Amino acid sequence: MNEKKDTSLKKSPGNRLRYRFDNIMSRGTLSLIGFLAVITVIFILIFALVLWLTRIFPDMNFFELFWLSLFRTLNTGMMGDGRIGTLYFILSLISALVSILITSILIGVLVSGIDQRIRTLQKGRSRVIEKGHTIILGWSEMIFAIIANLVQAGKSGKKNIIVIMGNREKVKMEDEIREKLILPRNVSIVCRQGDPVSVNDLKIVNLSDSKSIIIIEDSDFRVVKTLLAINNSVKDIQGGQLNIVAAMKKFRNLNTAKIAAGRDRAKFILNKKFIAELIAHTCHQPGLSVVYNDLLSFEGDEINMKCIGELAGRTFRDILFVFENCSVIGIESGGIVKLNPPMDTLLSENDRIIAISASESAISISADYKNSFDESAITAPNGRHEHEHEDILILGWNDSGKIIINELDNYIAEGTRITIAAKPELIEKIIDSDKSCTSSSVIDIEVKNARLDFIKSDITDYDMLKDMVVNGGFDHVVVLSYNTLEMQEADSITLMVLVHLRDIAEKNNLVFSITSEILDISNRELAKVAKVNDFIVSERLSSLFLSQLSENEKLNPVFEDLLSDSGSEIYLKKITGYIKTGSPVNFNTLVRAASLKDEVAIGYKIADEEAIESKNFGIYLNPPKSISVVFAEKDSVIVVSEEIL
Repeated sequence: MNEKKDTSLKKSPGNRLRYRFDNIMSRGTLSLIGFLAVITVIFILIFALVLWLTRIFPDMNFFELFWLSLFRTLNTGMMGDGRIGTLYFILSLISALVSILITSILIGVLVSGIDQRIRTLQKGRSRVIEKGHTIILGWSEMIFAIIANLVQAGKSGKKNIIVIMGNREKVKMEDEIREKLILPRNVSIVCRQGDPVSVNDLKIVNLSDSKSIIIIEDSDFRVVKTLLAINNSVKDIQGGQLNIVAAMKKFRNLNTAKIAAGRDRAKFILNKKFIAELIAHTCHQPGLSVVYNDLLSFEGDEINMKCIGELAGRTFRDILFVFENCSVIGIESGGIVKLNPPMDTLLSENDRIIAISASESAISISADYKNSFDESAITAPNGRHEHEHEDILILGWNDSGKIIINELDNYIAEGTRITIAAKPELIEKIIDSDKSCTSSSVIDIEVKNARLDFIKSDITDYDMLKDMVVNGGFDHVVVLSYNTLEMQEADSITLMVLVHLRDIAEKNNLVFSITSEILDISNRELAKVAKVNDFIVSERLSSLFLSQLSENEKLNPVFEDLLSDSGSEIYLKKITGYIKTGSPVNFNTLVRAASLKDEVAIGYKIADEEAIESKNFGIYLNPPKSISVVFAEKDSVIVVSEEIL
């Protein structure tokens, strides 16, 4: 019985009518306006038919009555035309009420439609029709440094369009960007709300017409899914040529990401490995992070490439001196990058110069260039420098610590002591608590030259830290963030440790370099009080690297070579190994002295200025060749070299 009742209900005219009405109402503004128009026309036809049948207007035909009814329905002011009669009064009243009803509904529908459209626009779901734009997929703290660097890249005045898609409300993304960044007029930020792993959402940002795509998802798995979605979205693009750069966290996921990208479309930066290796190098080369910051930033000089045919047939050593305002670091020949090649390497006509310069156009032969260097100021080249024993203290711990120690082990002298002080629970995770604290009990850390010691300690305890530093006689101190904590809490601990270290060093006349990992770039200003030699702001340096590759993908092999374990790298070496100190010499002489050691000099560091930010912490990258400087024994030369310190 119930089944029959349900069937009859489904087939009843009332239910069918209500069902169709509900469908019409759910279709949106245009459907509602169309429905309202149909109802209005039906009423006007009925009203005109009644007027025609009642002969209230005997001198008018049906067509004229239809138009009269139309205007009276849409404009109630036309109702009072002086005619009398009960029937006409009733018809006029009905027409006025219908007119008010229709007008009210129409206004309500239009207001609702406009409001809905505004809400849709605020959600950021409309399609982007820009061309030559940079797309950023994902949202994290890295995004602000990326945008800031891309703004510097577009400082020439050309329109610079950056499209951002993240799983956040469009308005909130725009507000946060405005709060943290001041954008010039030639930069346009377009935010869209969507999921980068969704093929349908990716259609919004117009991938096919973009200049480059930067992926900053919060996990490697989402990076892989985003790459798969991009691959599926742009498979119809001729040649599939897209410049994609992505930040990855773990090396073990790198091969999977490359397969997902397909056809070598994407370039990857291993965020954790990149920062850890930079900390390791900077630890015993104070100032190195500033050098990389200058190279990766578009503010100032950066690495550029240019073909200069007239240099064909000349040796690499010769071309080091033909540019007044450029520091040559290598050549690109047949698509192969060669940094600091053998000095007698001959340039071919199609080879490109790789140089540090203000721009590509700045790589031009100086009109009045000459090999003006002082041979008498150059010290005799000596053999390979033997490393001295160093004592290194690592305060705090995170996953990067293992990479740092393994990287340090490649550069330090045998027997160098590395002491790790951190929370007891973290130390217990590093070593086997049932054994003595020796390198044989360390998990996942294999060292040949280093001797590892461990101290369970609260690194924020001033007295404990003082006892450790004063009695330890350390040459270098590295402060790592507890990245298991919230970012601001982790940085607060780091800042407290830095303040303690500064006070301990000053009160006890201790001299040691400090390298600090700061997670939030805004905290860098607070850390200056500790006069730290180097700040490794994780998000900023990784962001600069990503934006560099997004603007010029051809630089990828250059940075791969500079940051790899093999090949040429950037070093800060003692100036006394190159020139005599105390007398003015030009930078050309320093370049000449480095070339005699098969190295390329790209700048120098003034030790007395390493705590002065206005002087770039004493780092002078790519100075004019003719500039003269009086160097002191504590100063350093910045070189690209294959030889370790």
